[in-house]
Amino acid sequence: MLIYLIPIMIILGVFGGVINYFKKNLSQKDNKELYKSLFIGIAASLLVPLFLRMISSDLLEDPNTLDYLVFAGLCLIASIFSTNFIDSIGKKLMDKVENIGMKVITIEKDVDDITNEDEVQEDPELLEKYVLNDEEILVLSELDGGKYTYRSISGLVNDTRLDRKFVKDTLEKLKDFNLVIEAGRTKGIRWKTSEVGKQYLASHYLDESSSS
Repeated sequence: MLIYLIPIMIILGVFGGVINYFKKNLSQKDNKELYKSLFIGIAASLLVPLFLRMISSDLLEDPNTLDYLVFAGLCLIASIFSTNFIDSIGKKLMDKVENIGMKVITIEKDVDDITNEDEVQEDPELLEKYVLNDEEILVLSELDGGKYTYRSISGLVNDTRLDRKFVKDTLEKLKDFNLVIEAGRTKGIRWKTSEVGKQYLASHYLDESSSS
């Protein structure tokens, strides 16, 4: 297939470059400007397959005669408007690279949150600062002990078997005590145990073990 596409791109790139040159309405012939138009026209034409891939077009997957004509027309248009076409392709490509970079950073942060455990210090005095009933402690324990770092309200309701409104109100109360953190994630609002919350749980279980 390349044996047909490459000549089409080069020939239509040259043709489009010539058209672009005459569109400029120069007062006199300028060979440098002509060569510039030809070179940029060919470059723009050679970028058409990349453009088709970026828009997920299947034009070149199993091309017939009509597909080749459409491809030639795209190469001609790209070479005629070569400067704008190249700038547009470059901008879209850089936007995609930037988006991929942001996704990689987000994934790395999520992996870091999941794989790195916070330092937990036992402080029995925390029990005197925050008074929680058994059900509220259950919510905090499930939030801290699950396999996910960031938990949803639905997940907590399912694990604790408590009323959804109660779980939601409890999370708000725990947030006011700085025992949990509310975070906006890609899938919506999620909750995680704060460092103070981990210390509270450690103190709670320490107090229970010492009492027994």
